[in-house]
Amino acid sequence: MVKSILVVLLLLVFGQVAYSQESAISLNAGYLFSSDRMNNQEGNGNGWRLIATYQESLKNEKWAIGISAGLMKDRYSFALANPEFSETELESIPIFFSGKYFIGKEKWRGYLKGSAGANWIVDYKVGFLSGLGIGVDYPINHKLYINAEYEFNLWQNDFYGIRYLQSANLGIGFKF
Repeated sequence: MVKSILVVLLLLVFGQVAYSQESAISLNAGYLFSSDRMNNQEGNGNGWRLIATYQESLKNEKWAIGISAGLMKDRYSFALANPEFSETELESIPIFFSGKYFIGKEKWRGYLKGSAGANWIVDYKVGFLSGLGIGVDYPINHKLYINAEYEFNLWQNDFYGIRYLQSANLGIGFKF
């Protein structure tokens, strides 16, 4: 009898945890700008970014974890040792894990974000990425929300060395 009660209580607890879990998918687009040292030359760039994110959290909790993937394209300009000026376009595919810490209540819920993962530059090598961000989610209804985010990223690989990318993004998300 005691064993049956414990099993039922255990199932109720696990059921409540599973039921109280909240998942979300969002699609963000934004403007990016960078300052870099590519091939030991100072430079800068600008372009666009599309990022899709899947995240999980417990309802009414302040933490969420997720995975993101996207496409970025930027035009990068740098000065060579001689007076020539060079420009190149880079397409990259970032894939990264992120954690968010939410601040605030239901309306205008702000968050701090940290991320780490990999980036692939089309036709080149894989590199490491890490980032910090700040953003806000605003619910349209109980399932749909919009968000705005600013993110600072450090990217590194053998092709371009170290890049410092910043992006301002707007997006829409769906909770289920």
